[in-house]
Amino acid sequence: MIRYQELGGARIGFTRCRPAQHDATERPSEPNYGLSTRDQRNLVLADRRALTRQLGRPIAWMKQIHSDIVCHVSAETVSDENSVTADAVIVDETIGAAVQVADCIPILMADPQTRRAAAVHAGRAGVELNIVARTITRLVETGTSAQDLSVAVGPSICGSCYEVPREMMEEFTREHPQAKTRSRWGSDALDLRAVVEAQLAQCGVRQIIHDRTCTFESTKLNSYRRNRHCGRQVGWIYFPS
Repeated sequence: MIRYQELGGARIGFTRCRPAQHDATERPSEPNYGLSTRDQRNLVLADRRALTRQLGRPIAWMKQIHSDIVCHVSAETVSDENSVTADAVIVDETIGAAVQVADCIPILMADPQTRRAAAVHAGRAGVELNIVARTITRLVETGTSAQDLSVAVGPSICGSCYEVPREMMEEFTREHPQAKTRSRWGSDALDLRAVVEAQLAQCGVRQIIHDRTCTFESTKLNSYRRNRHCGRQVGWIYFPS
């Protein structure tokens, strides 16, 4: 039985895995949900099918490109492959949604009134492009009230580990000053989660839960910063029947 949390009437989860220990003969991680990784395609699809069976419904998967693209996906277009090229996907209660990550922030949204859900991929580029607000805007266009939304912000690289060059930090924090921080090594760093929290508040979202596990520090999560050949874990969401 898969473990889950409740979020606004939906069920959600942030998967864990066994990352590879720098051995090119190993899979990047077990399980691994990322078709863009060096893993064998048939093994990734098998992991996706296993999750689909555990959830008991089809899952909308994305080809994520660090954009501000938000797509609605219907049951007719869902398969174990990536259904759309986007960084946020909105689904109705007949299917689930998943977001793949390995340091970026996985964000799950649920509206108990319309029974629509969203999965959002928010890396530095997505945060800068305001993918969070764009997703909420699309949900509002379909009848959601931001005050009704429940949001879960999942494991990602923390500000203490997201070391960046001085120029990048200065450019990013001109627009998002709350991101400015120092790494545990005393260098310039960015706290993307702080920006996401501010963006959610600006949109009027009141119900937020967090899994603040740092992907770079955890031995049960993939981290691109730790290993560029890593796999991908996911955040998933669906409304039970």
